[in-house]
Amino acid sequence: MIGSMAITADDRYLFMSDTGNGDVNHFTVSDGRMIKHYRQILSGGIRSLITTPDSKYLFAGGNDGDLMQICIETQQLAQIYMGIHDRQIYCLETTRDSKYVITGCWDKRVKIISIENRAVEKDFGQVCGGYITAMKISANEE
Repeated sequence: MIGSMAITADDRYLFMSDTGNGDVNHFTVSDGRMIKHYRQILSGGIRSLITTPDSKYLFAGGNDGDLMQICIETQQLAQIYMGIHDRQIYCLETTRDSKYVITGCWDKRVKIISIENRAVEKDFGQVCGGYITAMKISANEE
């Protein structure tokens, strides 16, 4: 079952994840050709995908609370952030400057992760009474 989809800002590539098995398929948008099949990149399955605005990275949020980063150009794993959350990462967002990825989770927490430093910069703690299933950054990023 398709769990999430993401397209690069330059409209060149489409990514689709499988909720259960942790696979991601990488396609060209122009002709629908599959470029790569990433097998079980997150063993617990994938709940969410997003690409950075500069089209350099794909991030996948796992059902197990892990976050995975792939370099789109090299098609190689760049980083796995283990245990970013306690449970499913339901949603991801990136800043317009491609410096941060923001995670929202079943554990009701929001975290900001520095892509350059590969570390959690801010943990907002439990920000609401229910699961965080969607979020958006405002136009002025405040």
